Amino acid sequence: MMQSIYVHLDSISNHVLSSAIKFQPAVLSQNEVPKNILLLKGRSPLAIYDDYTGFYYIKDSKKIVAFLEEGKTSTTEYNWIDFESLEFLHQLTPQEIADLLYISHANTHLHSPFFYKLQNNFIFLNLGQEFTKVYYRKMDDFYRQLGAQLTDKMSEEMTRLSRRLFFNQEKNAKDLPVELLKELVTYFKVGMVFSTERIKKELLEYTIPLYVAEDRYHVMENVYIKENLFGQLTYHEEQGWSLEIYKRKTDIL
Repeated sequence: MMQSIYVHLDSISNHVLSSAIKFQPAVLSQNEVPKNILLLKGRSPLAIYDDYTGFYYIKDSKKIVAFLEEGKTSTTEYNWIDFESLEFLHQLTPQEIADLLYISHANTHLHSPFFYKLQNNFIFLNLGQEFTKVYYRKMDDFYRQLGAQLTDKMSEEMTRLSRRLFFNQEKNAKDLPVELLKELVTYFKVGMVFSTERIKKELLEYTIPLYVAEDRYHVMENVYIKENLFGQLTYHEEQGWSLEIYKRKTDIL
């Protein structure tokens, strides 16, 4: 059974607490793929030790993509931040290095999570049990990650259901448009669930129920009640994706 996707967006600090969203480098634009990665937690054979900061880092685009791809299935709980250049990394003050240690330890920031010297676009924090907290300099990067994850899950479910009728037939859903997901931003801000383990199929149409969850991500079983259901995300094999909202946030909360 597929795990549902939980999303809680903090628009003040540009971070997203979520479950079951893998960080996929393939959906980033070329200039958004990290140039270097500083490991705040976890060890990787791809990494080099940095005497100045006391952290390990990864350079070289192929190694970085390999690390990010491995992170989608790895049992190692990595925390990391991207950075522009070693030269500016080595200009970090002891206080700035302490800020990085604090973020990785406490899973929250003391000062701005976007460092001028590092020019980072992301901070990735692994919270365990498939939950992550990711800071995004540009929120479009989050929407692309979420869209790719929902597209992958829909493709999995379409393939699973079709194999009941046609042996070994693989199906791929069309990409979920970012603009469609942006219509859910008010629900992201209070916390919501894409109930991908409850996908329903009728003829050529598949629907994902949408629930308001607020900050109750740790007790997901209490989310799936009729009062919390506010809409559905639909995929039609010919017409693509559509969104239906039948309860506004003010009618639920």
